[in-house]
Amino acid sequence: MIKQLLHNCRWLAVASDHLGKDWLELSKLIDEHLDEFGLDLAEESVYLLFDRSPGSIQVGEGHCVVARSVIGPKKNLVGQLHFLDWVQRPVFKKKIMASDWHQIYQQCYLEWENLQRQGFKIGSPFMILAKRRLNPHLELELEVLFHE
Repeated sequence: MIKQLLHNCRWLAVASDHLGKDWLELSKLIDEHLDEFGLDLAEESVYLLFDRSPGSIQVGEGHCVVARSVIGPKKNLVGQLHFLDWVQRPVFKKKIMASDWHQIYQQCYLEWENLQRQGFKIGSPFMILAKRRLNPHLELELEVLFHE
């Protein structure tokens, strides 16, 4: 687990009805509206922002927002898309390997529990960062992020 600074960023976000499992479709929805709002992507990653601990998410409790980091003027948005601003702060970050959502949530829970046992006071909300890579084939890299 690495502790590093996650810099200020503005996310264009949409609520997930399926605890992040619909992240690909929702990230495409966000991408479709970038030109309309005069925005550009700040990076290629997709953030899944959860409002509860990994254990709660595992049992279907809580909410998830799918977000893309964007650059451009902040506007008042109407509809399902909205802005979220992240204020720079340290996060614990760990690459996770999993082949399905149950395993992804389980890995996040194990990492969250590990930090708790080490005495770190981390918040219940957490993030999953999905990065698409061409290497030479399309690969998906996942990281879990926790903040204090």
